[in-house]
Amino acid sequence: MHGLEKKGYLCVERAVVNGKIRKYYRITDRGRVALEDIKPKLRELMAEVLGDQGSANGSGSVE
Repeated sequence: MHGLEKKGYLCVERAVVNGKIRKYYRITDRGRVALEDIKPKLRELMAEVLGDQGSANGSGSVE
């Protein structure tokens, strides 16, 4: 998470909850762009990992 924050893909908000510091991460505009750019590559990887499972019936579910 720290690396994604450092690259500007996430921003962090810290809050004290029950005496403990909690970190809440949110995607930035830069992160959204990077996510959209990587989605085709992720889909390709998933297709390689899962094969053609689920594509025959169009549901996308693995049987």
